[in-house]
Amino acid sequence: MRHFLFLALLLTLPLITMAQNGEQEGVKSSEVSQQLPSFPGGDQQLFKFIAANFKYPYIAEKEEIQGRVMVQFNVMPDGTITDVEVAESVHPSLDKEAIRLVKSMPRWISGKGKDGKPVKVPFTIPVTFKLPNRFYSVKTHQLHMMAHFGQGESTINEKQSAPIKIVGAFMRQHPEDTLVIKGYTRMGLSTKQSQKLSEARAKAVKMELVKRYGIDANHIIANGMGATKDIASSMDATKVFDSIDAFNDVVLFYLYEKNNSTNQVDANKQKEDDAERDIVIAQYDAIPPTPCFPDGPQAMSQYITEHLQYPESAKKDSIQGIVYVSFNVDNEGTLTDIKVIRSVSPELDNEACRLVKSMPKWIPVMKDGAPTSARYILPVKFSFEDTGNQKRAIPHDSTIAMPSYVGGKNAIFKFLSKNIKYPVKAEEKRIQGRVIIGFVVDVDGAITDVKVIKHIDPSLDQEATRVVKNMPRWIPGKLDGIPVRVEYTLPVTFRLQ
Repeated sequence: MRHFLFLALLLTLPLITMAQNGEQEGVKSSEVSQQLPSFPGGDQQLFKFIAANFKYPYIAEKEEIQGRVMVQFNVMPDGTITDVEVAESVHPSLDKEAIRLVKSMPRWISGKGKDGKPVKVPFTIPVTFKLPNRFYSVKTHQLHMMAHFGQGESTINEKQSAPIKIVGAFMRQHPEDTLVIKGYTRMGLSTKQSQKLSEARAKAVKMELVKRYGIDANHIIANGMGATKDIASSMDATKVFDSIDAFNDVVLFYLYEKNNSTNQVDANKQKEDDAERDIVIAQYDAIPPTPCFPDGPQAMSQYITEHLQYPESAKKDSIQGIVYVSFNVDNEGTLTDIKVIRSVSPELDNEACRLVKSMPKWIPVMKDGAPTSARYILPVKFSFEDTGNQKRAIPHDSTIAMPSYVGGKNAIFKFLSKNIKYPVKAEEKRIQGRVIIGFVVDVDGAITDVKVIKHIDPSLDQEATRVVKNMPRWIPGKLDGIPVRVEYTLPVTFRLQ
């Protein structure tokens, strides 16, 4: 007899489902629990844990690799997770992340047998990695956008204007890239008619982009592709849209990045890309596992905000700063050996220690399936508004190794240029400027507490915030060799061509 427990989590990155199986090989039917194991706090806490700890592998995301990894493990009588392994593989990076996620889980509430005693229970978890729909596919170089035409038509009207406008805005942000336009017709026309009409559509779209949006004509290639029946060979386009019928009387858009206008990639460039990928993997692998506040970093920030008590004497003397508190999270999640390693003043130091002592138990680090003690350094920030009603800037401690984006500053600029979508309203009003975004790089490199420091326009502020929130993990800052939460500011410049 099989028992199934289905849990569903829908995130911006993965879809995760879980199923318990009590009849795996090597487990007798008498060992199947009458009370199923459960995550501490129930399903909702499990979802929160996954949301706080799940990281889509950089390489898999870049290569657009998706799929379902089957992970099996045992929940032991004491609730520990053991014997974690992949039962069904998709890709090494996805397999590794699925195993890491399961191994990082705290002890479960164990299952119980018919006699009411805790028993070992095997679980099989399908972890589905699914990327959100994207406007631009790095792998196929296709813009997931099409312009529809009426039967026999080749002139631009309102039906084509909306998608062309989006493509135009995209090209203005990528002026060095080459846009390939492919026109199609429905089947039923003669070969000559189909070719002529499809070319007319492609050229009409090109002229609209050149005249109305100022795109360089030398960076646009417009070709008529004939009837729809030929589209199956067009860079896996049919995998993007619902059916072949969707391509009746359309123009499709493809993008070739700078210096890559053909499908042939220089061997030396490929070696450089492979070397860069290896560096990225090594940098991520070098990030040590850290203990976690219950429900994740956002919950910790909220807890600090709600429980921190600014000493009146410090307020009176205008004392502010960041107190760094070091403590140990033991294998049960208890905080011990609490001490200040970077002081500001006695009253602020004491309050920071009091705050840490008041915290609930944390989720300890998991190593080889078992909870392990680990050190953690928490920066506790004390600041207050001055008479100008503006928060004073607190300088970073020069002894802290600052966080960094994987690949350096050039990689940041590349990420921003590839992901920023110029808001239509701001573009129409010719609004430009630099939005300053502040955020915290957490101990695992995750970006949290994103906020606008310097505003320009609501639409630009919102877009800058969105892009920063979607950044992959950074290399966290360190103090005395231990990852710490560090504040960081990043300028995001919006400039029209």
